[in-house]
Amino acid sequence: MEYPITNQNEYTTWVKVQLALQGKTQKDLAAQLGVPATRISEAIHAKPGGKKYIIPLIQTLGGDPYYFEEFLKKVLRKPVSFPARACTTD
Repeated sequence: MEYPITNQNEYTTWVKVQLALQGKTQKDLAAQLGVPATRISEAIHAKPGGKKYIIPLIQTLGGDPYYFEEFLKKVLRKPVSFPARACTTD
């Protein structure tokens, strides 16, 4: 992924696309994370009960939380920081 996810709509779409591409269901993802399926639904829709599962969900689906930083700041309502990235030029 080379573009940032900045809002709820982009995040939800990204999750649904990743689930489809990987042939997984929300229930599969819940089992993989060891949480109830309702928590996955709440995480996908950024509901209070699922907020702590958003970053693990992103990582489990192969995403890099760095690209979700702006969205995470809005949803988690706290500072989110990730290690600095090295610049590369081709």
